[in-house]
Amino acid sequence: MRRIRNAFALTLALALAIPTTSAQAAPAETNQAAAAPATVTADPMSTWQTNGIVWTMETIDNVVYIGGNFTKVRPPGAKKGENEVDRKNLAAFDANTGELLPFSHNFTAPVYVFDADNDKVDPSCTIDWDAETYTCDTVYEIRRSPDNQRIVVGGDFVWVDGKDRRKLATFTVANARTANAGLTSFRVTGTDRRVRSLAVTDSTIYFGGIFANVAGQPRSQLAAVDATSGALKPWAPNAQGRTANGGVLAMVVAPDKSRIIIGGEFDKVAGRNIHGLAALDPNTGETTRWDSAVIPSASYVTDLVVDQDTVYGGADGRATFDGRFAADPYTGKMRWVDNCAGATWSVAILRDVLYSGSHAHNCSSTPGGFPETNYGQENPQWYRLLAQKAREPETEILHWFPNTNGGDFSVPATHTPARLGPRCMVVVGDQLWVGGQFTTVNNKQQQSLTRFTFGADTGAPTAPSEVKAEVLSAAQRNAAPSSPAPSPSPEITPSPQPTPSQSPSPRPSPSAEPSPTPSPSGSSSPRIVPQAYTETTATGRVRIKWTSSYDLDDAVITYRIYRNGEHVGTVERTEKPWAPGSVEWIDEAAPSGATYTVSASDPDGNTSKRITATT
Repeated sequence: MRRIRNAFALTLALALAIPTTSAQAAPAETNQAAAAPATVTADPMSTWQTNGIVWTMETIDNVVYIGGNFTKVRPPGAKKGENEVDRKNLAAFDANTGELLPFSHNFTAPVYVFDADNDKVDPSCTIDWDAETYTCDTVYEIRRSPDNQRIVVGGDFVWVDGKDRRKLATFTVANARTANAGLTSFRVTGTDRRVRSLAVTDSTIYFGGIFANVAGQPRSQLAAVDATSGALKPWAPNAQGRTANGGVLAMVVAPDKSRIIIGGEFDKVAGRNIHGLAALDPNTGETTRWDSAVIPSASYVTDLVVDQDTVYGGADGRATFDGRFAADPYTGKMRWVDNCAGATWSVAILRDVLYSGSHAHNCSSTPGGFPETNYGQENPQWYRLLAQKAREPETEILHWFPNTNGGDFSVPATHTPARLGPRCMVVVGDQLWVGGQFTTVNNKQQQSLTRFTFGADTGAPTAPSEVKAEVLSAAQRNAAPSSPAPSPSPEITPSPQPTPSQSPSPRPSPSAEPSPTPSPSGSSSPRIVPQAYTETTATGRVRIKWTSSYDLDDAVITYRIYRNGEHVGTVERTEKPWAPGSVEWIDEAAPSGATYTVSASDPDGNTSKRITATT
């Protein structure tokens, strides 16, 4: 099992086999506390795929339900078009085995024709550019009932299995593993536009979106219906937003069920000027206490999740607030705010770690974060999956950097409305499931669905790069210490942090786009071979120098140096994907013609292959 590591506050350590080597040390980073919570590994589990976008996920009894805009699913490793199985915008999988379940229903909607100016075509719908038509039948939200007997589904669809279920439907799921769960008689009439968010209690289904009417009654972006019959309830907070596609994007029920917390792109709720985030009485619809107003006018909340005493959220800020927050669900007081730049569209909480899906490119203001990696950079980068401390007074980015792409322009279903990669997350036991519009995970083909867990870490670090060799001159030899250091250390020259006006190191990044990330070989981290080349003289002073490695889920890298097959040196240091540095190791009494190899390992023993250079 992946162990709980003592963070990144590790000092450099060397253990050399012989006393005839020397080096000089630089202090290790100590930017994380001594007891960082464990993360899942960065190694994705075997997972099915879809041919479109996964917008939402929910789980009941170790069954994962996914919804979105897709027509087919296919097994792990299969290319598009291979071994596909029909599933129209909704599918279910056994979380224990990963296998596809028989749960299958058909979500459809009318086909619309482009207007004269094409200005009313919703880019998130399925568009046929040749026929100049489009249809909007996407499933945007799935939520389970408190008794775990049903799932509630919301979206753009009009019909389910040919029956009128305009924007909302419910399904019984007691036999989901063995039979096709049944569509219930629940029906809400007259919802005129998209349902984008849901919150479910024993008696009531609350929903939000961009609609204006439900069951013939005015309901602006928020409504509530009876959980069994679908009959409209008087609850009508009436949110108002500034854009046609804004509205209420996220809803959760407070842990004690005393309030409904909503997020989205709205400016007014229940007659009050409130932007982006609010709490509502579940009976009257009136606003309740919310002490903070951290969402700027250009930003909006995209996702919310609660645990036993905290509500967590993510935001899209259009260059303002794009990060995450943690708040008291009863007062609205912020516990911490993370100001990373790069729109966040999904959050999930697992073992005191908040995971998020985004296209983060600057977390310099957050402890453990990274500098600007996109704007002004020669090789733009995004970190689309992040993990951070959830339950501390101050959050901190943890060393967990698996990645996806944002989508693929050659796959039309994945590049609308925006190429943001991960769009949803759900926790199933000790598994983290991620859905979205991506087509790769850790640079391997995997479309729209992946998952991670706490199992064995199998990914090795990347290879040292920019390998250089230097024969030390007589002057350099004479300048050496008269006697070898008893406990040699590495000589480290860290690279400067990139800024918006600087180009980053040409070393491959884990998330470069359009530049590809290093290709993995059957694991989350590429098993690329470290390379080291050395030259020796008869007098025997050799400098071995390389650019640092990094690992996707371990900060500490151990470099081992071998001479003629014998281990003679070890360099251990903390590495970050965005801050490569130069590492040196000096052999003070190397025999002429010695052969050296260097490897890079993570704390779990995953080691890159050794490369040999003969002097």
